[in-house]
Amino acid sequence: MIRLVAFDLDGTFLSSFNKYNRPRFKKVFDQLKAQGIKVVAISGNRYYRMAKIFKDYLDDMIFVADNGALIWNKGQVIHQNTFDAESMERLLAEYHYPGMSLSGLNTSYIEQEVPFTQRLILKFFLGPIRRVPSFSPLPEDEFVKLSFRVKNQDTVALTKEINQRLEGHAHATHSGWGTIDIVPTGISKQSALAFLGDRFGIEPDQMMVFGDGGNDIHMLEYAGHSYAMANASDRVKAAAKAVAPSNKEDGVLQVLEDFLTSSQ
Repeated sequence: MIRLVAFDLDGTFLSSFNKYNRPRFKKVFDQLKAQGIKVVAISGNRYYRMAKIFKDYLDDMIFVADNGALIWNKGQVIHQNTFDAESMERLLAEYHYPGMSLSGLNTSYIEQEVPFTQRLILKFFLGPIRRVPSFSPLPEDEFVKLSFRVKNQDTVALTKEINQRLEGHAHATHSGWGTIDIVPTGISKQSALAFLGDRFGIEPDQMMVFGDGGNDIHMLEYAGHSYAMANASDRVKAAAKAVAPSNKEDGVLQVLEDFLTSSQ
């Protein structure tokens, strides 16, 4: 019996930037809600962007932001994980890339030298941004994520290197398009699902999840019913139990519609 459905956003649920079939989703969502199934948007994005995309569902959905570092329910943070000062200082000392961003609890930070066009792109994904002269000293905040971009072909190797060098201090993952996100150690989309399972008494085999990126692999392996999107890499598909049609074909909604039909 499925009791929780979770889906990634970019490349999975969304057909393009912030776009999805809203009437079709409402019909599916209403049926899931009627069956008491919890619906979770789970992403490396900040809550700000997720709330804009699902503005009509803020009281009915659960939002896992920043790759599991912050979990929101009914407009409130129900779980958070932040870097300790030592880990953050070591992280910045070893991996300080141009254009990187630091995500605090409610605001993201970039250095003043970041070009205007890049700031616009970052604001689209991060929401409220504060520019600071430098990350040394750190702004007064608690931090949940550090992000930067590299060449797409370098993401897998660099992610592996970071996880080896900073084991016990941080966890790096890549979501696509050359973006690497670093969150506190032990935090991932899988850990967020485990927290929700404990909180609501839901077992992994009662979860259905969808993803397309490297940061989805662990949750695809964890859930009893997992779907990689047809547009995902072979590495991601190998972690899932099945493959869904692509995000351009509303693959998440197709699978959920089939599930709802079969469960009647």
